[in-house]
Parts: sequence; C-alpha cells; structure tokens
Amino acid sequence: MRMDPLRGPDVATRLIRALHAGAAASGTPFEVIETVSHPWASATFSGEQHHLVILADPIPGFRSWLAALPDAELPLRGHILADLAIDMVEQVGSRLRVTIAALTLIDA
Repeated sequence: MRMDPLRGPDVATRLIRALHAGAAASGTPFEVIETVSHPWASATFSGEQHHLVILADPIPGFRSWLAALPDAELPLRGHILADLAIDMVEQVGSRLRVTIAALTLIDA
C-alpha cells in the first residue's frame, strides 16, 4: 500500500478500505495477508490489476458477504471497480483463506 502526500492513498489501499468498510457493515471482519497490484491497460482504458489474500473467521454472514462481493459497488475515488472475482476459498486451520482478483480503471 502506498500513500502519496499530495494525492492520498493509492487505489489498492482504497480498494482494501472499501472492502473493510463493507465487511464491517455486515459484521464480517477480515485481515489482509497479501496484496499485489500491477498496472494494466487496454486500447481505451488504464488501471491496475489487484490480487488480495484475506483471512477471516467463518462466522455467520461471511460466506453471504463473499458471495455478494463480485456484484458490490465499492467507492474508489478516482477509479472504477470494473471486475472482482473470488478465485479461491480454502479452510486453513479454523479460518478461511480467500483469494480475490480485482481490476480497477482510472475514472477519467
């Protein structure tokens, strides 16, 4: 996660904050254990691809929140969440390890 003193947090940080806010609102907290972002561009758009790994307790409501996540509208100032997919959910001890892939585009 990066922070530019003039522009504020980068889009990966904004994405994580938006995910935390949505999870907290539904009572399903999690912790981010890995995050990787890479620049992405097509002929008409530019943005970043994000790979996140989170850990969460399998509390009631978490799987419902997770299932709704690909269709969620997440506020990302200056960016649009173009795609979000749950790539993997696996049990690790007593917790769930979830791999999330996302594509954000610069909102021009």
